[in-house]
Amino acid sequence: DRASAGTTGLEPKVLFQVRSGLSDLQWSPDGTMLAFSSARDGRSILGVWNLQRAELRWLTNTVDRDSSPRWSPDGSRLAFLRRPVDHRGFAICVVDVGSGEATELWRSPGDGTGSYPGSVAGSYGLMFGDGHIVFAGEWSGWNHLYVIPDGGGEVRELTPGDGIVENAHLSPDGMSENATCRDCSLIVCVESCSSSVASASWSPIPGGET
Repeated sequence: DRASAGTTGLEPKVLFQVRSGLSDLQWSPDGTMLAFSSARDGRSILGVWNLQRAELRWLTNTVDRDSSPRWSPDGSRLAFLRRPVDHRGFAICVVDVGSGEATELWRSPGDGTGSYPGSVAGSYGLMFGDGHIVFAGEWSGWNHLYVIPDGGGEVRELTPGDGIVENAHLSPDGMSENATCRDCSLIVCVESCSSSVASASWSPIPGGET
């Protein structure tokens, strides 16, 4: 596959080519680097194209399936999902773009209940906020949001109770989370994702049924 860029009225320009598929393309906050996942014979690895240097670097290269690269606000790291070959679930990882050093922050339960809910309609994927990473999980019986500090630590549930969270996004400053929930007829606002907050509240908007 190839990645290309262009502007209205101009011919697109091929940036680079790889020998297998490209997915999850994500521009860095400053627009100088493009992160992506590439499938390779039952596994997938992460790469970054540096637009200024015209340079392609591979950041991960294991037997696992790495996907959903998400930039940190300062563009120095990528959070990503890893599906280890020896684990019935997924892991939340972070890789330093400069050094290529990857760190596993947390693993979901390995009993088969901890699979990533990627098939949920309107899936919002992984999100890298200011000092924290927000992700989805289903081991409670519902598709809910969870948060972990970007350096590792305790995982907290952001959306407790009954109901399936279908869509979500971080605020521009990366400090709060907005989500829509099916079956509970709520639009929720998580006031803060910071590790200093003990719990988050569901705040329905009057008349805001989904």
